[in-house]
Amino acid sequence: MLVSYLFQNKYTIVLTPLITLLLILYLLKEEIRTTDFNLILLNTANLELSYYAFAVAIISQGICNFLLSPEPNLSMKAMTFIPVMSVYTVLVAPVLEEIVFRKIIYGELQKRYNDFSYFAATFSSLLFALFHFSMNGFLGYFAVGVVFCFYFNKSKTIYVTIIAHAMINLSVVIVQSLRT
Repeated sequence: MLVSYLFQNKYTIVLTPLITLLLILYLLKEEIRTTDFNLILLNTANLELSYYAFAVAIISQGICNFLLSPEPNLSMKAMTFIPVMSVYTVLVAPVLEEIVFRKIIYGELQKRYNDFSYFAATFSSLLFALFHFSMNGFLGYFAVGVVFCFYFNKSKTIYVTIIAHAMINLSVVIVQSLRT
C-alpha cells in the first residue's frame, strides 16, 4: 500500500528521479568535468550508432508490444496529469536510466569479461525491465535493455545509448500526445 501511494503521488513521481539524477551527476562530477561534449556530439560514428541503437531497440520493442499488447506504464499514465512528465521522459529518464543500468550495473559486471557479457547484459536488462513496472511490457523493455547493452559495449560511451533512449522516449511522448 505504501509503495502504491508513493508511486501515485505526483510529487514523488517528479522529485524522486530528479533528486536521484542530481546525486548520480554529483558522484560522476569529475568524469563529467573532463568530458569533451563537443567531441561526442560531433562524432558521426557515435551519432550513427545512436541511430542504429534506436532503430533496433524500437523494432525489438515494437515486436514484443505487438505480441503482448502491454498497458501503458506509470510514466505514460503520469504524462496525462503532470505536464512536466513529458520533459522528464525525454530528457531526465534516459540520462538517469542509462547511467544506472548501462554504465553502473552493466559496466561494473562487464569489467570482469573481455568482450560483450551475456550475463551482465541479461542481469542489467532484467533490472531495467522490472524498473518500468509493466508486466505486459516486460519483454519489450528487456529487449531494449539488451540492445542498449550491446551498443554501449560497442561504442564504449554512454552517450550513444542516452541519445537512442531519448529518441525512443520522444517517439512515445509524440504518440501518446496524438492519442489524447
